[in-house]
Amino acid sequence: MDDKTLFDTLKYLYTEKHLEPASQYMVDTLVEITNSERGNLFIIMSNLVISHNPRIFPLTDEHEIPQSIMTTAMIKRYKILNASEISDKYFEVHNPKSIFCAPLIHKDVVGAVYLENGAYAIEKLDILLNHASPILAHLTSYKKLENSLYEANEIIAKQKKRIQEAELNIHLILANDPQIKLDFHLSQKEVFILQSLAKGKFLNQIAENLDVSSPTISNQITKLAKKMGAETRYQMIAIAVFYKIIKL
Repeated sequence: MDDKTLFDTLKYLYTEKHLEPASQYMVDTLVEITNSERGNLFIIMSNLVISHNPRIFPLTDEHEIPQSIMTTAMIKRYKILNASEISDKYFEVHNPKSIFCAPLIHKDVVGAVYLENGAYAIEKLDILLNHASPILAHLTSYKKLENSLYEANEIIAKQKKRIQEAELNIHLILANDPQIKLDFHLSQKEVFILQSLAKGKFLNQIAENLDVSSPTISNQITKLAKKMGAETRYQMIAIAVFYKIIKL
């Protein structure tokens, strides 16, 4: 591996914003520059191995992935260059002539790379992996955040749908009895709780903002629903929206 290949590889990794294509590029490059027959890159967060083929296997597929050797490299944090060092069912099937397995480390273990039947210039590979590990760690963190945001948006979308359904029910009730006019005499804290729930915040987040425990908030929500004559949390929020106590 010459300096230009190293530079081009790191340049791509620095500019790539997503974990999967960066990981695929990384393993493809490693296989190419070492003339390996097979190569795998494991990222801990996903529990999947990205292969040069390209195919993606679960880490537990012991006939396609050298699970024991990759796990050992990550736990003990050292390179493994000899297949006879560790017993692995994978080796019984493939019987590689040469291997290179190394952990990817940036503060903590990010994952591991495995190559077989190639020519391994250890010093050059170390340089590449030392520079690539923090990039992959950053992309892994970004992926985690992306997943968390997606899940949060899904929760908020479901909550909004339920609130809209509850609000529709209230409209139907009021249509049958237009004389209904309620005044709940809510405190600032109660309005804050309603607004926080409408924004999709979790109990522990609301509790932290009000400097109380999560069970306390849970009890206050139960009392608040009863006070507003709501059967569910979503109906309670819908009532608050309808009477312009809070905004979505």
